[in-house]
Amino acid sequence: MILSRVFRNLHFRFLAGGLLINLGLAVVYHYINGGSPVIPLSELPGFYVQGWPIMLQTFIILYFIYYTVRYFNRRHPADPNSFRRFARELLFVLPAGFALMELFHWVFVTWMLVPEEDTAFLEQKLKMIQTIDVTFLVVVYAFMTAYRIFRFYEQQQLELLAWKRALAQEQYEAARHQLNPELLFSSLDRLEVLVRTDANGAEAFIAELSRTYRGQLEREVPAGTEEAAGLLERSPGHVPARPLSPLRLTLSVIALASLFYPLFFAYIDRNFRFPALLLEFAFTVARLGGIAFICYGSIGLLVQAGSRLPAALRRGAE
Repeated sequence: MILSRVFRNLHFRFLAGGLLINLGLAVVYHYINGGSPVIPLSELPGFYVQGWPIMLQTFIILYFIYYTVRYFNRRHPADPNSFRRFARELLFVLPAGFALMELFHWVFVTWMLVPEEDTAFLEQKLKMIQTIDVTFLVVVYAFMTAYRIFRFYEQQQLELLAWKRALAQEQYEAARHQLNPELLFSSLDRLEVLVRTDANGAEAFIAELSRTYRGQLEREVPAGTEEAAGLLERSPGHVPARPLSPLRLTLSVIALASLFYPLFFAYIDRNFRFPALLLEFAFTVARLGGIAFICYGSIGLLVQAGSRLPAALRRGAE
């Protein structure tokens, strides 16, 4: 736990990174001065004693670029990757960073540099060191900017993923609480028939319907038409030709029934001479049952009329 906190600490990262960068710069400077990248261990103390301005310059440049990037992040929250932001940032980082490097270069030349006989060669080496320092400034800025852009797009991807997860959760909750109206109305229609004809079958159908809706609420999508058809086909008293949706009688069927119904009872009254009380009893039974046989051509249809057909038939009979 303590080590993880230390490794996540910004100052520890900058100090460790600065030491590694200084080690790399020491190799480069030794190659410029001596012509070999291999640094003898005996020369390392002298490098750190005499080159402390360059080492201090490395740490200051790291902090300078880091806090400059943070400052421009606050200045441009709406357009963090715009061309205007990069132009302003570069116009500040390059001159200010070069001024800091010139300051440490002056300190190094004034207080730490050992004069040499060949001043022209010494001046050439100092210019090479300045070039390396400016390159170091640009590279550090490029790395920090690239890391900032990477973190920016990574955060956007995480936010987009969170939005997608929230949308999927909302769709899942909506699907869980969504009932299939086709299954619902067809089940009620079938249950009405079973209640009148088979009480045990109606009880079994209610239990199976309850299990179907329970399974529907535990899934992401509601029960489809195929499952509704399967449930209704397995129920007692299933009629294969029966549609899933509730029956809606058209005006033509009602008109045909209205004409046929009084003629039927008139024919019975005229030929069989039943008592009027018996005819009234038969009419009442037909009205309560709501079942009419309608013959149209050579097609026989069994129509469950519910509570609406008897009223129409009664008006036709009257």
